[in-house]
Amino acid sequence: MEMILCPNCNKLTGYKRVIGFGTLFAVVLTAGLWLLTLPFYPKRCITCGLAKSESVPWYRTWRFGFVLVLGAVGLGTAIYKFSPRHTLSLTTPPIALLGFQQGTRDAGLHTTAIGFRLKGCEDKGDDFRYCHYAREQDETLSLIFWRDELQTIEYDFGIRRYDSLRKELSAKYGKPQAVYEPHDPTSKLSDDWISEGGDISLIEVADRSGGVATLSFRGGKFDEFMKKTYPIPPKPPDIPSQALPEVKKAEQRLFGEKTADVEALEVTSEAVQGTIAVTTRCKAHFCSDHYAVWTVDLSTGEAAGALADESEVAVYLGDYGSAENLPPALLSEIQQQREEGIPSPKRIRYVSQPR
Repeated sequence: MEMILCPNCNKLTGYKRVIGFGTLFAVVLTAGLWLLTLPFYPKRCITCGLAKSESVPWYRTWRFGFVLVLGAVGLGTAIYKFSPRHTLSLTTPPIALLGFQQGTRDAGLHTTAIGFRLKGCEDKGDDFRYCHYAREQDETLSLIFWRDELQTIEYDFGIRRYDSLRKELSAKYGKPQAVYEPHDPTSKLSDDWISEGGDISLIEVADRSGGVATLSFRGGKFDEFMKKTYPIPPKPPDIPSQALPEVKKAEQRLFGEKTADVEALEVTSEAVQGTIAVTTRCKAHFCSDHYAVWTVDLSTGEAAGALADESEVAVYLGDYGSAENLPPALLSEIQQQREEGIPSPKRIRYVSQPR
């Protein structure tokens, strides 16, 4: 019971809910469910029966709290309905795509939370597992795990949002690096953004109806495993600058009138293996069919080399006289070049030169 000033009685009196025979009958008839309605019975003056709602302002009753709850629910519904829920969220550091973080073990739960549904997972071998998800508006998501650690996210969007997505990425990571088709410099393959945590690649389909955004993480357990399993061999030292004139003379002496063709090859590599200076040249994107290599023994001055085209490898025996005497560094390059390209293996032709 609650003590309230009753305007009818003009005095402080008690207010309580009145439960009569009708209420008891309703409780029996509904197997007790009617008890849930009792908190909503109005409290009444025990003297004159005036309801509490007629005795005090409405904002001092339970109805004010009920209105506040309804307002909060309505506001939350409006925010959820009209806010952009399907935007690509990227943060740095650490780098993230659609809210995923590197190495997360609950990526599946997060995928479901942002509206994707699981279509299935498959094991690809070597501890890799691919999980595929779908969402409305032709959106698909593929998560690639290695030993339950998230490595790659592939977000395929069929909706027309490439331009807005590219603008969003550019605002966060700056101007992208455009990647072009090697054989067609006018054909752009993708826009790439490079970060310490990983790489983002954005590709637009030909009809501009959508595209693919890929995030590949760097670091983590997989990178550690690869470094231990497949260590990168140390880079051979460069040819000393004082030996370069001798290497240049050997090139001209070996290849003669074809020296100009060798000089036209754009990609150059120089290294020293023991006392052997190894120089290679090739045509960009066509190394298997346009390739030159020559070696100079810096201790004796002996030189030999090879030129490769689409059909053969011409071996210039130079100062060694026969193939059996060629240095292993040159033989390795010749064997590798012989097995590359089409046809494979290429024909070997030996060129002897007066010493």
